[in-house]
Formats: sequence, C-alpha cells, structure tokens
Amino acid sequence: DTDIRVTDAAGKALGRMKSDEAMEAMLAGLSTGNSKAKLAAVLGFASIKRPYAAAAKPIAGMLGGGNDEMRRAVVKALFNLKDPSTADTLVKILDDKEPAVAVLAAEALGDMKAESANAALLERTNASDWGLQKAAVEALGKIRAKESIGPLIEMFQKEQGLIDEVI
Repeated sequence: DTDIRVTDAAGKALGRMKSDEAMEAMLAGLSTGNSKAKLAAVLGFASIKRPYAAAAKPIAGMLGGGNDEMRRAVVKALFNLKDPSTADTLVKILDDKEPAVAVLAAEALGDMKAESANAALLERTNASDWGLQKAAVEALGKIRAKESIGPLIEMFQKEQGLIDEVI
C-alpha cells in the first residue's frame, strides 16, 4: 500500500499473529526492495516476543542507515528476538546519535545477558545521558559478570539519586 499507516498496521498485525506463516511473511518483507514493506516487517518483528533466528541477521543489517524511526524499530525487533548473534551489533548501537536507540540497545543486551557487552556497558555508566547510564547499570545487573562488580561498587559509593536506586 502507498499509505505508510496501512503498511505499519499490517506489519504490527502480522507480529501479533505469531504464527509460522506470519513470521515467514515478515521475513519475506525484509528482503523486498520496498522500504515501506521493510519497515512494516521490522515493526512486525518488533511486536513479537519469540525467537526467530532467521530474521536476526537481515534485521541487524538494516541498522546502517535509515531514519530514527527505522533504527528504533530495528533495535526493538532485535530486543524481542533476543538472538545472541546480534550482541556485537547492539554494542555498536550504544553509540547511536539518538539516545532512545542507545537505551533500547542497552536494555536488549541486558535481557540477552550478553557478557560480551560488559565492557561497553561499563563505559556507558559514565554517559552524559542519564537514561543511557541507567539502562547500562540495569543491563549490567542482569548480566551479573564478576568484572563489573568492582566498578559498580565504586559507582554506588560516588553516585546519588536515580543511579543510586538502580544499583
């Protein structure tokens, strides 16, 4: 459809269906040349909460460009897919120019318990954006890597307010 609202609704509806047929339709949408269909497919995967490994790589490959809406949808989809193979991609997104996208990436890494992201998340505990700081600390709490204990204790001793509550 030429109306973006229709394609968005179609993608989200497919994501809510959760059937194998719906998943295959969304996967096919990822490989089309139509940018609206791709966005609809990504929004569909952003609506599901089940693993679907076949979609992880094509979705991760869509992060290189696109507008903020597309990047947010891609990170949300990767968050919901919880595919460990996307951890390195999500680490790169921690530096996204849009703070909301970086926060989603930190949350996804925490939910995936991606130990490979530990060092990058520790760096983000000093971010200028408090939302990213909070998301990084929460992610580290979920990952529970031994090497983050010391730095988090030091942070706890220095910080006050929101981060203090998170730790």
